[in-house]
Amino acid sequence: MPESGSSGSGVRLLYQVLVVGILMPVLAAVVLWRYSPPSPLAQDREAPPVVVQPVPVTGDLRRVATIEVEWSTPPVLRWAGPGGVVTSLPGGDRRQLRSGDTLAVVSGVPVIVLATSEPMYRDIGPGVRGSDVADLSRALVALGYLPGDDVSDRVTQRVRRAIVALNADRGLRSSVLRRDSVVWLPSDPFGVGEVTLIVGSEAPAPGTVVASGRAEVVKGRVVDGDAASGSPTPGAAGESRVAEWNGLDLEVEGSTLTDTARRELTRVLTPDETELGSAVLRLRDPVPLWRVPSAAVVVGGAGQECVITPDLAAHPVEVVGGGAGYVELMQSPPPEILGNPLDLVEPAVCAPDSP
Repeated sequence: MPESGSSGSGVRLLYQVLVVGILMPVLAAVVLWRYSPPSPLAQDREAPPVVVQPVPVTGDLRRVATIEVEWSTPPVLRWAGPGGVVTSLPGGDRRQLRSGDTLAVVSGVPVIVLATSEPMYRDIGPGVRGSDVADLSRALVALGYLPGDDVSDRVTQRVRRAIVALNADRGLRSSVLRRDSVVWLPSDPFGVGEVTLIVGSEAPAPGTVVASGRAEVVKGRVVDGDAASGSPTPGAAGESRVAEWNGLDLEVEGSTLTDTARRELTRVLTPDETELGSAVLRLRDPVPLWRVPSAAVVVGGAGQECVITPDLAAHPVEVVGGGAGYVELMQSPPPEILGNPLDLVEPAVCAPDSP
């Protein structure tokens, strides 16, 4: 009989082990399933659509750029004047020389600068004919000594009187303009950098450089720092642009500085400055833009950008800027778009052939 009691105790013990070992894990699993929060993925898929309205703003599409410039070779003035002693330098302390100005006086003979298409190669007076006479006639017209309709390739009476008047203004009495009393002026006006003539010294030999001009910025290129990223360049549609640099607003056409901008840089730079470093490229006048949440823009497989309307229609857009949590669009988007298109059960696709 004692053996029978031991057998019953063993059965009860086995039963308890089975309850604890099998039923308890099942109950624990049920409790965990009932009271555990859903996974983030499930939450994302169950998120409702968020409809937002694009906010109209204005912007100038500014971005980082650099400026590179090229300088001209400084022009020079070469002496063609007479020998003798330099007695004065009326043009020696000028920042600019204009056609007709007196550069120097040598042994009492005033030497002027004259802007003609080519340097004078002979004396010009009564009886002389040729294209150089017509060239001189045009210079005399520009100086006011000759009426505009009296340009001639020969020394007429009116051309002769103009030469006499030009010489008289220099204290000379002659109807001949001597070649050695004129220094050719390659540009009018001529920006003077340095004059090498010295009062009291002997005049130099013909052909000697006696003055150098100032170099000028002849090319200016604006390099868009964001171009490699594929971002749109400000003004690509034809809007006027400026490059902000060192307090200056430099006008830009395409990727080139305008003549006005180059003259401004010539004024403030030295010829050893060719790479100006960082600048800001922007539109001269702000344009309409539309601001939307960054998450509202969907990027397709080919890199195209779209926004999605509540009816799940895709509309292509062009992102041109942005900030923390938002982007700015160039084209006008629909009045209402989804702020969370990628949170939908059926993710919106920005297809290449989106309307």
